[in-house]
Amino acid sequence: MNCTQARKLIISGKEDVSGHLVSCPSCRRIYLEVNEAMSILDEEPLKVPEQLIQQVLKQTESIPVTKSIRMNLTSYLQVAAAIIFGIFIGHKAGEGVDTNRIKSEKDPINQYIKAHHLNIEKEDLVFTPLQPKEQ
Repeated sequence: MNCTQARKLIISGKEDVSGHLVSCPSCRRIYLEVNEAMSILDEEPLKVPEQLIQQVLKQTESIPVTKSIRMNLTSYLQVAAAIIFGIFIGHKAGEGVDTNRIKSEKDPINQYIKAHHLNIEKEDLVFTPLQPKEQ
């Protein structure tokens, strides 16, 4: 039996898992915690005085209930008008834009070098191997 199966059985209380508990300290701890919680739940409930119950109920009746905000038809019309106006302005702003796409060069390395101002002459890009240090 693995720990996952044992924990499900411990929580449900359907089967005895004592064989697994001998070899697994984490499941043993869970078993003890579940038994402690169940023993607390099995205890006799406390008796609450009747006047305390009445006092709490009176206090809950005096709590104001907040009214939810509802949108009426004019609010929906205002939101719709704002959306339509935004679409109209966006359309008008986009009319002056040139839709011809800029053609890019085929070589991405050259594009990168030009975009980042790394204009280096090819003669400067000479590989020189490292010389071993003399001891």
